[in-house]
Amino acid sequence: SDFKYSKYMERNKNYYDTIAADVIRLTHSIEKGLTLENVRLGFGHEKQKELMSLIPLIENKNSSYYDDSIKMAISALNEYLLYHKEKSYQDDFMPQLEEFVKNKSEYIFDNYGGVKVFKKEDMKFDVKEIENFFNTRHSIRDFDDKKVNKSDLLKAIKLAQTAPSACNRQGVRVYVVDKSKSGDLIKWLSGVGGFAQCLDKILIITGKTSSYRYNENYQYIVSASIFAAYLSLTLHLYGLGACFVQRPVIWTKKWDEIRKKNNIPDDEQIICVLGVGTLKDKCVVPISHRLDVETIAKFID
Repeated sequence: SDFKYSKYMERNKNYYDTIAADVIRLTHSIEKGLTLENVRLGFGHEKQKELMSLIPLIENKNSSYYDDSIKMAISALNEYLLYHKEKSYQDDFMPQLEEFVKNKSEYIFDNYGGVKVFKKEDMKFDVKEIENFFNTRHSIRDFDDKKVNKSDLLKAIKLAQTAPSACNRQGVRVYVVDKSKSGDLIKWLSGVGGFAQCLDKILIITGKTSSYRYNENYQYIVSASIFAAYLSLTLHLYGLGACFVQRPVIWTKKWDEIRKKNNIPDDEQIICVLGVGTLKDKCVVPISHRLDVETIAKFID
């Protein structure tokens, strides 16, 4: 593990971000093991050893990203220990793990790592109302001139973070560009003709390539796209209009200029853009008829 990361450090300046992502990935592996119906006692020691070697490398780096990843890891390891203590399980490695967690106890926080109980009975919602919510989401290209409420925008982004993410790595970032700063960005985008002047905010959604390993080619696109889909719905939930503006997911000279101008790290690639504005009381939207469900859904028995 030390050799692998020391060699990686030689050729990648995003070394510590990669370590933080691996800490979260390994943490999630421990969490998943604790959710199984028949937990295999003493599981995951190799991954725990790797966590123990990685966590000290990102401590005290003055980064909330690194601190949060450590809190997730130590909190999950603490729950792992509590579970095994309850089962009166012990092996040669457990004392070493206990000592490590004890020395990092300042990172133990509720709801940062571990597991929780999901109850089907908690799924109490009006299906018809939810269906109406989905059916009333449209791509909006006509807005009023009011400013987008920052609080509502942040609530929408926060709720969209509940989107599935590969091993919880959350390799996605959002950059909120005000219309006063969006001139070069709008020139670069296609598909905004006729309504660009109505947009109050442009959200750049990026995939963080350093969050994924070499054998996970383009997973950053999948995870960021899922997040973007959630965000289009959460914006709708908080009464904001939005329209996707798609771009080829390739690295270009113009994207590099926009990236640098907006202080976007070089390990992030643009996935898509969302134009956002405040809804009018009434506007016109395309019908955008969807194909018959049997055209796209195939059951393989």
